[in-house]
Amino acid sequence: RIVAASAGLALLLALVAPLLAQFFGDPALTWPLRGIALSVVIQSFSVVPLSLLKRRLEFRTVQIAQVASYVTGFVLVGIGLALAGAGVWSLIGALGAQYLMEAVLLYRAAPHTLRPLLVAEGRALQSFAGRVLLTNLSNWVSENLDNLLVGRLLGVQALGFYSVSYNLMRTPANHMVVTLQQVLFSASARVQDDAAALGRAYLLALNLVLLVSLPTFIAAGVLSETVVVALYGQKWLAAIPLLLPLALAMPVHAAMAIAGPILWGCGMVGKELKVQFWIALLLIGAIFVSARFSLEVLAWSVFGVYLVRAVWITSVLLRVLDVPAHAALAPLRGTLPFSLAVAATLFAADHGLRMLGILAQLRLAFALTLGAALALGGGLLCIRFLVGPDLARVLLRYTNQETGSLPRWFKRYLNEQLT
Repeated sequence: RIVAASAGLALLLALVAPLLAQFFGDPALTWPLRGIALSVVIQSFSVVPLSLLKRRLEFRTVQIAQVASYVTGFVLVGIGLALAGAGVWSLIGALGAQYLMEAVLLYRAAPHTLRPLLVAEGRALQSFAGRVLLTNLSNWVSENLDNLLVGRLLGVQALGFYSVSYNLMRTPANHMVVTLQQVLFSASARVQDDAAALGRAYLLALNLVLLVSLPTFIAAGVLSETVVVALYGQKWLAAIPLLLPLALAMPVHAAMAIAGPILWGCGMVGKELKVQFWIALLLIGAIFVSARFSLEVLAWSVFGVYLVRAVWITSVLLRVLDVPAHAALAPLRGTLPFSLAVAATLFAADHGLRMLGILAQLRLAFALTLGAALALGGGLLCIRFLVGPDLARVLLRYTNQETGSLPRWFKRYLNEQLT
């Protein structure tokens, strides 16, 4: 059924490709879009083995398959086709090769019957799958429609500035939470009747996500000028004011992203669907209104919508798990002041280097080095204020189990600070 549904979707994409190309104002996109449609079918063969591996919590196997397939597709095939002069088809070929390699590797790790199953079975499972599909569609709208509408309302140049800023922040945020999402979904599905255990797991994950994301993205936001100029050059100066609101949206997004998988694991996809549906409508309205002012106002409106979504979904999950709101807010008491202090230090250092005429690339390298030192050194000094009880228990268990890889003074220090 998955392959059949994907084939139907691919056929639909192939049929509407001319309309999509016309929407973007480039008729030449018609056949590349039809080429992408084939990748939809290829990717469908990965769905079942990927789900089996996630259910067995074999995330290492999944990561190896995904990295190997990406390297095969975009490094070997993609670059090879580009050097051969394939143009845009090099990207399409790379995508198809990636999905094909991923399907082969995942199926080898989790083989299953390939016999078509077209009989209607498991109405409860079908209902769950339907809600998951609608939730994912609403979530996709919330996270991608801004790029589409920016290009339509403000033009291609504005879309370039916005998409570069957005992707620069969103890519590391996604890498930060994707694996954690998979673990939380699989684990919560196994212990969905133990609300107390789920509550502890959620608070631990929330503490960890905020501890990593807040200092990272607040610092990136306050160093927006250095980041943009160092990575993209003077031609992208218009992207600088967009980076701060979009950077601030990423910790909010990360906090939201770990709540959804727990609701799914508890079989409560409908609760997230309700939130994502209304948030998608709110985002559409916010973009249409803010686009009348400026691209910077639009970026701040996206941050506001992300904040509303995170608060809403988090409050829903807290009620489901019977976790008090102050427990979810507790990690902010330490991580937020710590993050602001790190960001202020980096901003002051960057400002001083800029006054001395230091190149943006060198300033960025210095900021990364100083930021890592502040995060590690300051984090260890302030660890009792940054780590909640659930995360502290995990850290202590890990350090006490490690016999040779950690120095004794480090173990002793952690035990003194966290007990």
